[in-house]
Amino acid sequence: MGYMLARILTAQASGSADAVYGADLAFTEIMLGYSREDELLADKVGVRYAQKAGFDPYAMISFLAKLRDVKRKEPIAPLSYGRTHPYISDRISIVKQELGENISFTDYINTQ
Repeated sequence: MGYMLARILTAQASGSADAVYGADLAFTEIMLGYSREDELLADKVGVRYAQKAGFDPYAMISFLAKLRDVKRKEPIAPLSYGRTHPYISDRISIVKQELGENISFTDYINTQ
């Protein structure tokens, strides 16, 4: 509701469709940022739940590493501001931090 009100006020104040388009882009980027943060939180909490349920929490690192290897074989995608998920390397780093593991240099390299 608040977004729609801001959109209407932007349209009225500027009288320009470009201003409304810019507001739409800004809002979308803000929401995608929350989505990426939520995904990292889900990885962090997921590894805790796996551990408490008696599963091997390190399997999450193994899964994410396999996913990263598959992505690395694909052609490098152009830079996109519309990412819905964080980089896989960031996800691996979060899981390692949660498990108290050392983070290696390669954990910081985003090649997807």
